[in-house]
Amino acid sequence: MLILVTGATGFIGSALVERLQHGGHALRVAVRDPAAALARWPGIDARAVDFASATRPDAWRPLLEGVGAVVNTVGIIREARGQTFRNLHVEAPVALFDAASAAGVERFIQVSALGADAGAVSAYHRSKREADEALASRHSHAVIVQPSLVFGAGGQSARLFLRMAAAPVQMLPGQGRQRVQPIHVDDLCDAIAGLIEVDRMPPRIAAVGPQCLELRQYLSLLRAALGAGRAWQLRVPVSLMRVIARIGDRFARMPIDSERLAMLERGNCADAGPIIALLGRSPRAASAFIPRPEAERLLREQRVQFATTWLRWSLALVWIVSGVVSLGLWPIEQSLAMLARVGLHGSLASVALYGAAALDIAFGIGTLVLAGAPLRRLYEAQMVLIAGYTLLIGMFLPELLLHPFAPIVKNLPMLAALVLLRWSERA
Repeated sequence: MLILVTGATGFIGSALVERLQHGGHALRVAVRDPAAALARWPGIDARAVDFASATRPDAWRPLLEGVGAVVNTVGIIREARGQTFRNLHVEAPVALFDAASAAGVERFIQVSALGADAGAVSAYHRSKREADEALASRHSHAVIVQPSLVFGAGGQSARLFLRMAAAPVQMLPGQGRQRVQPIHVDDLCDAIAGLIEVDRMPPRIAAVGPQCLELRQYLSLLRAALGAGRAWQLRVPVSLMRVIARIGDRFARMPIDSERLAMLERGNCADAGPIIALLGRSPRAASAFIPRPEAERLLREQRVQFATTWLRWSLALVWIVSGVVSLGLWPIEQSLAMLARVGLHGSLASVALYGAAALDIAFGIGTLVLAGAPLRRLYEAQMVLIAGYTLLIGMFLPELLLHPFAPIVKNLPMLAALVLLRWSERA
């Protein structure tokens, strides 16, 4: 049977492709970048699809020729420019459902989410539910798979909870009693492969682990598996978490936003009986998510990530405090006297003082809110500015080079920190 997998280069989609290939299935993948898919899986039938605009059945018909089953794994946890819940979770999937039904596709598997039901509180869950209902009304041989938290390499939630588990202090929303039932991505893929192969498919199945856990229990299990020892748990009032989440709504770099906090507060548990019956075994427990040989590497990665984040926030604070102090907390007369030694006087010195202070503050704010290529360019600009400051001070204020507090020599670790942050920033 030829199987079409959408979103094949995503977290769940890529794990599923490898599972199905291992099972001997013929695959066709619908992706934004076929070249990347071919580089990962040489010889695979990769087709280019822009999911944000593939909102009509005509866009999907050429991909369905000879296809016996479709698995839709496309999903985003947060909206971005050109990628909305409406486009990617509803309009494009419904167009695919219609095209698949017209093409006579034998079975359709929709990877949805646990919580995409009548009680859905988030836009993410509501959009998933709308697509699920559309599929159920169009395709008689369809199954809606509803995973809880999915753990695995490359998963957004896995990265977040690993980071929380490995941190010296675990920040828990409220009492940390939010209910989760995580499943390993390999078990999820085994379940989807099983649904492709069984004679009778259930209309809906919750893809969950064997045990419903409180968030604090889940983090403790992950920390124990990492071999990180005991950690302090800091209980953050839910009201404060909601304020932090609202800030996260505005800045994509923040690990939490109002949508994800609302989903976490609602809880995410279900009966594990159906998936145990489908797999013919129990899914692995959260305590077994991290193989012992990988624990040391993962712990090291998480600690480096924690230290890098701490370094970024510290650097931002240095820039902001430097700018604020220069605006008047440090005597203006002394600042102007130093600028006079560099050759700047009168209004030109004032412009230089206040302009540099504003630039420092802007650098600090940018360090906190930017990401990707813009942040890498910002780090490069900071390196140039620090190198320029160091050169000017060495020429015009050489006594600071031998100051007992070493204010200029400290620029060397600052530059090293910027190089590290520049290299660690993802594309």
